[in-house]
Amino acid sequence: MGLWGVKTTLEIPDAIFRRAKSVAAQRGVALRVFVTEAVEEKLAAASNKEQKPWVPLAGGLKHLRKETARINGIMQREFEQIDAKDLTIDDDVASLLEKEMRRTGQPLKTTVNHLLRSGLQQAASPVKQKPVRIKTRRLGLPKEWTSGSVSELIEMLEGPGYR
Repeated sequence: MGLWGVKTTLEIPDAIFRRAKSVAAQRGVALRVFVTEAVEEKLAAASNKEQKPWVPLAGGLKHLRKETARINGIMQREFEQIDAKDLTIDDDVASLLEKEMRRTGQPLKTTVNHLLRSGLQQAASPVKQKPVRIKTRRLGLPKEWTSGSVSELIEMLEGPGYR
């Protein structure tokens, strides 16, 4: 038996046999080595179907681990308080929030909390308005009014055709 184990006879189409023999020759390996490798690959692929398709590629993404950790941290910070409370924001308010986030460079959570705190503090202690002061002036009565009659006073002030 030796290294190769069992001898067997396979029936394969002529075109596939010629291609396999040609590729094996190009690689500089015996046909039996080429066929054995092909069968091993096919068996490995069948057993890997149970794995997620991205698993074989994951090793090639090692250079992205730090970036992935950074993005996960951002997402964690953004959504750490959302789990208990849901909030629906009107479109006009969302637009103002986006502008404020761009202006300050702060994330959504920080911006919303800052604006809510300042708005609630202002609502809790409204601005005290100064009392209205009205200056009065003595206008006095016209010196010509001597009779004490109101209609005479009105006529003096309004003119003779006031009625």
